[in-house]
Amino acid sequence: MSFITYNTGEQIKAKYDGAIFNTFAQSKDYIIKDIGEEFECLYQDGSLDVQVGTGQAIIGGRGIVAEESNHLTLPANATIYLCLRIDLTQVEGQVGMLYANTSLEIQQGNLNDDGSAIRDLLIATITTNSDGITTLIDNRVIKSKSGGLEYEIIENL
Repeated sequence: MSFITYNTGEQIKAKYDGAIFNTFAQSKDYIIKDIGEEFECLYQDGSLDVQVGTGQAIIGGRGIVAEESNHLTLPANATIYLCLRIDLTQVEGQVGMLYANTSLEIQQGNLNDDGSAIRDLLIATITTNSDGITTLIDNRVIKSKSGGLEYEIIENL
């Protein structure tokens, strides 16, 4: 038998750390409160460009960080489901991204058990016409902690 332990100085694979963080996060994906701009989405009337601010999030137990704002030009006459995406099929260093999804198929793959999984965190639903963005619905889930204390009463005294 072969086991990996966390206290021996060995490097731990991201999927193992991700599984632990996912447990701590109670299998929830969210943006971490008070880190950067919390991935706030901004736009100007008459433009198809959206700016997404800095922030940090937990997606499937994996961390994603934006240290600079990101910009996307959206397609005209569409509904876009703007997501933070972790795509394990991408090359290292390009796994985390801002993704303009034009279908409501939000990916929910298991990043810690499937080496080609994709997982999305929806941050905004945006509607455009030929002139620009007409509506932006903020879908961000922002948390300051992952959950409450769970306990079980073993014995009543």
